Amino acid sequence: MSAVSNHLCPRCGNSVLTDATHCGSCGQHQVDQPPETWIGRSIDGKYEVTDVLGVGGMGMVFRARRILVGDEVALKVLFPRFLESPLQRRLFQDEAIAAARLSHANVVTVFDAELDSDGTAYIAMELLEGETFKSVLRAKAPMSPQEVIPIMVQVCEALAAAHAKNIVHRDLKPDN
Repeated sequence: MSAVSNHLCPRCGNSVLTDATHCGSCGQHQVDQPPETWIGRSIDGKYEVTDVLGVGGMGMVFRARRILVGDEVALKVLFPRFLESPLQRRLFQDEAIAAARLSHANVVTVFDAELDSDGTAYIAMELLEGETFKSVLRAKAPMSPQEVIPIMVQVCEALAAAHAKNIVHRDLKPDN
């Protein structure tokens, strides 16, 4: 019988069995190291991880401080286990390049993307404060067309800018 791990699922907060690959409560894929263990870590000598912002299927997003500049960024880090796959590394690199090519008011700005000497693949980007559309929907649904249309216009403008650069967003959802 497996023992309960010393960390909680980053999505739902429930305990996860040590040998589980997914949370038994919400299905969230479990990372090799709990994201909290990254707090305080220096990435590439440029960024200091200060907080966990989210965990997804391929990586984690942290709040980080740019050591030289002193401001804060969002730092997306590919799960270390994906570095073994040339395909996953290429997809992550392609994402960084595509995002960096976009310059639009409704698209996050990418500052940096690297594979550091420790083997950490990351993308440093503008840190945006606020709510996800998913959280707005949870709080306000059903929303009137007058509330939804301005939001969707911004989404469509961002997608049009991406499409103009031959970029297809493959993970469009209210969380993103």
